[in-house]
Amino acid sequence: MAEDKTEGSGRRLILLLRVIAGLEAEFTLKELTARSGLPTTSVHRLLQVLIETGMVERADGQSYRPGAELLRLASMVLRDFDVHRAAKPFVEELWLQWQETVSFAVYRPQTHTAMVVDTIPTPHPLRYVIERFTEISLPWGSLGRSILAHLPQQEMEAVVALRTKGPLSGRSPPSEAQILEELAVIRRKGVAVYQDTSVDFAGVAAPVFGLNRKVVGCIGVTMPPSRFGQIDQEALCAAVSDGARRLSAAIGGDPADEAASIRTPAPIKPAGKTRRGAAGV
Repeated sequence: MAEDKTEGSGRRLILLLRVIAGLEAEFTLKELTARSGLPTTSVHRLLQVLIETGMVERADGQSYRPGAELLRLASMVLRDFDVHRAAKPFVEELWLQWQETVSFAVYRPQTHTAMVVDTIPTPHPLRYVIERFTEISLPWGSLGRSILAHLPQQEMEAVVALRTKGPLSGRSPPSEAQILEELAVIRRKGVAVYQDTSVDFAGVAAPVFGLNRKVVGCIGVTMPPSRFGQIDQEALCAAVSDGARRLSAAIGGDPADEAASIRTPAPIKPAGKTRRGAAGV
């Protein structure tokens, strides 16, 4: 019974947020009640919850308006959507050039993780599948480390200090000193190169920057170590780094190289089918 009551309150709260999103900049309790179809007492109670959490603020008189927290969350969603849309042609370009799995991930500051928001799998039968919406542990893999290496020093050290075990291998991480040294190499080179034969994974990734060189995500190419050892790794690193620089410029950020071109690749339609399966980095 308690769970049913909680679920009902949650649904009414979401309904109220939807109504607020469709109203003018300022609104009254009467307007919320009329638009939502909920009892006035319920709207008043839920409104207090929204005020306490910063989703709604009191305006002049008996009016209310969307709160700073609601606007912050909305801007974050729109930011990720815009970056995702801008990244797509760069993901497709790398896929067409290398015919290996290419992924774009965004950094999630709240959880100190990253999330894959776009990926195109390789057409090769032997492949490492990374699915959309996979959560990435920053200390492991090329995608995560390319982001971790470019976080503010204090934030980076806090993530390393968590001693997160490998999501696939279950192994304990190297010492903090060793990881910080490896991250310094990534910053110097501009790309993260990672290979772990125990989980049959290898990859190259580079950070994508927003304003003030704040890292917002990364783009990378991954494959089994058997193919990684046969390709031109220097050329792959250059291609991934170039794509990340141009994507940074395309979203109005500060690319790692001031000479980075803002040229956006023409849209393509990759061949091959996407096979969904277990993923991780």
